[in-house]
Amino acid sequence: MTRAAGWYKRKSQFITIILAVLLVGATDADTLTIVKKLYNDPVLRATVVAQAQEFAKQQPGGEAANPKKPEPSPLGSSGDQGGLAPSEPTTPVAGNAKETLTQTFATLQQLGIPLGWASTPKKEEWVNKLIGLLLTALAISLGAPFWFDILNKITKIRSTGAEPKSTTKDKKEENP
Repeated sequence: MTRAAGWYKRKSQFITIILAVLLVGATDADTLTIVKKLYNDPVLRATVVAQAQEFAKQQPGGEAANPKKPEPSPLGSSGDQGGLAPSEPTTPVAGNAKETLTQTFATLQQLGIPLGWASTPKKEEWVNKLIGLLLTALAISLGAPFWFDILNKITKIRSTGAEPKSTTKDKKEENP
């Protein structure tokens, strides 16, 4: 079973990298170009920050933060595994996902984020373009769990400060 798990992990990593390269190539999501544009354009940077804050307010925890737990089936465990009713799918249907992707891409372009192949780069710009595209593909291939862990670590670092004074509850535990 360990060998099968290793084989699956290698194959899934390879497929993820291939899909990331295809997605990045199709959308021209160049990390270096996007960073340069955000660094040099304070109005765009402020707009993107405002949009992100608005989006965060609209998504109070998201479904990823509050996954629905399967409810026990009223029929008990007659033939099903563990007596759990099938839960609702958490992923959008294919048509809705395509529409969401199209809307997101249009919103990013309206904001001024440089996505899409508007023109081909000049000869001397190809090296930077390939490095930016490969950085984006690498970031995508690492996956969401990696980036959420990084974000959690950064958040914890920002929230650390002076250790709070001990409370009366702590004092009661010390003197039983």
